[in-house]
Amino acid sequence: MVMMKNQLIKAFQRGEEWAFRKVYEQFFSPLCIYAVKYVRDASEAQDIVQDVFAALWLQHDNFNNYYTIRSFLYISVRNRSLNLLKKNSLTTEKMIRVQQNSLSEAQESEMVIETEVERRLMAAVEALPTEEKSSAMSLLHSFYCWG
Repeated sequence: MVMMKNQLIKAFQRGEEWAFRKVYEQFFSPLCIYAVKYVRDASEAQDIVQDVFAALWLQHDNFNNYYTIRSFLYISVRNRSLNLLKKNSLTTEKMIRVQQNSLSEAQESEMVIETEVERRLMAAVEALPTEEKSSAMSLLHSFYCWG
């Protein structure tokens, strides 16, 4: 597993498209879930995540391990989500409420862990045979409201 991640990172640094696609496939859905928790809009969340992946690709040679990529993705999605909330002309009163209700560091960590678990769950479901995958996806859809 570590060897595969190292190969992936080296290919990613060289700008190999397959490596970027692998990172994208691994993180896109969990990052969208993460962004929705901030912006409360699936379309906006997807736009944010797409923008973050574009920024990641432009800087592909700056990442020397899996964890720096993951950190970059989650931090960038959080920051862009918060920037979108500011950009959407929240009144001062609403901004104060958002700041008061903003996530504590522990809550932030919990959200990252939760989305990581969801990502791993999706990977496990993808590995199932077709019939079991269909049943599992239906169950997950009803539980997470995934579309």
